[in-house]
Amino acid sequence: MAPPQHVQIISGTASAMLFLIGLRGLIAPGAKIPFFPKAEHDLQAYFWGTKDPKLLVNGQKALSKIQGMQIMTLAAAKLTVLFSHVSEGTFLRRNLFVALGSGQFLGSLVMLLTMQKKAKSEGATFLPFVLGLGVEGAVLLYDALMRERKTKAN
Repeated sequence: MAPPQHVQIISGTASAMLFLIGLRGLIAPGAKIPFFPKAEHDLQAYFWGTKDPKLLVNGQKALSKIQGMQIMTLAAAKLTVLFSHVSEGTFLRRNLFVALGSGQFLGSLVMLLTMQKKAKSEGATFLPFVLGLGVEGAVLLYDALMRERKTKAN
């Protein structure tokens, strides 16, 4: 049974906003989201110590990307629960595995392809996180997409 409409509207709106905040953290660390309240940008400035995204150092940008991926994954999981209209838990679990697995796997690729080189040049590495997130994400996706699931009798 689907959640009540008011729950879908309220939680869906909050989750969509969180997803946008996560996306900003991933693709434009510290940037202002034009249609969000000024308070949101002020909070970002508080976190990063500047309102100018160009002044962020590589470590701050990397952390923003990691947090962005985590926020997007959480928001995707909540949206899946809210709008994945299935009548029994097996398929909800599968859908959550797709949402979580995708976030983990894609997050590992982002770290490897866009953050590892800069981190390595400054004596740090994302490789343990890439390995952990990538393997977990791949396992969840494989299970969700390849394992046969039968509808349980009510």
